[in-house]
Amino acid sequence: MLIALIIFLVSILALTGMVLKKVPVLAQVNAKPIDKSAVFKAIKIQIKEKTGKDISFDMFLHKLLSKLRVMILKTERQIACQLSNLRQKSINKNCFQDNDYWKKVKK
Repeated sequence: MLIALIIFLVSILALTGMVLKKVPVLAQVNAKPIDKSAVFKAIKIQIKEKTGKDISFDMFLHKLLSKLRVMILKTERQIACQLSNLRQKSINKNCFQDNDYWKKVKK
């Protein structure tokens, strides 16, 4: 536990040093508002260059959300399987404990 605390404190000090080192650089950066339409146009141009197809934003959003939905469903399935395994282990563990309980009660 002491070693973990020492490592944690050293890490915090290192991160603080890095942040303090970059503060002057960050202070010099001019914060400009980002034009969202320019960002979307740049993304659209990059997609067109890579695929050779002109894709609409709606189609891009549809594909992106569909892929995200599939990933979420896969993750949900894995979580459900892990929960099922934990429940089964818990039932098996409780089953053995119950047998001991009734043996003790009979005596």
